[in-house]
Amino acid sequence: MNLEKLTKGWDFAGQTVVIPGGAGILGSEMAWALVKCRANAVILDRDLSKADALKKRLSEGRVSARLLSGGCPFEGEPSQSQGHHQG
Repeated sequence: MNLEKLTKGWDFAGQTVVIPGGAGILGSEMAWALVKCRANAVILDRDLSKADALKKRLSEGRVSARLLSGGCPFEGEPSQSQGHHQG
């Protein structure tokens, strides 16, 4: 199906949407469709290489994209010192 036909009736101008896991397979497609509907998309993802690839894809589609990154304090398995209960 053509994306223009699919999004024709939707206008999210001025709306901001947060997409956790936004650089993954499903999240990136949602982000692409929402920005094509003029939404401001905030894409959250721990995989910076995927996030950067999505930024490039959005930029090729003439959509302005900025990549904001930060460290995740819980990388890997949670430990007792991080206050997680293992039951």
